[in-house]
Amino acid sequence: MNKDLVNGLVVFGIGVLAYWGSQVFNRREAALSENPALYPQLLALVLCVFGVALSIQGLIRKESSKQVPRGERTGVQRSLYVVLTLVGYAAGIYLFGFILPSLLFMFGVPILLGSSRKTAFLVSVPLTIALYVTFFLLFKVPVPQGAIFR
Repeated sequence: MNKDLVNGLVVFGIGVLAYWGSQVFNRREAALSENPALYPQLLALVLCVFGVALSIQGLIRKESSKQVPRGERTGVQRSLYVVLTLVGYAAGIYLFGFILPSLLFMFGVPILLGSSRKTAFLVSVPLTIALYVTFFLLFKVPVPQGAIFR
């Protein structure tokens, strides 16, 4: 079976479960900014959309069975690198706060997955700024300051 199709269905299933689980927090009479279920539900819907898109891509595109060239990373190796990077990201947030680890994480992961440094830079800086502005300034969610800066 096609990996993209299976992964897409799994992601869609996780999104559905997350949306269903967030119903516990839903306060229908509350304004959007006061509804604690809003953010988890939005993330669940994004997961569902990405899961459907990945499934459709898996149905359209045939899985190639080409040999991985020597020295290239396989999907398992890339996944392991991303998981290790996530552990480092969590430790970095604890130590240094939100901004620096987020910039490094969003710069490093695309490079690990095969993107160019220019693309990684052009994505990481605006995305970090957008996340900071959205959560810290608009939603008034305190971002971690880091143990070193306390």
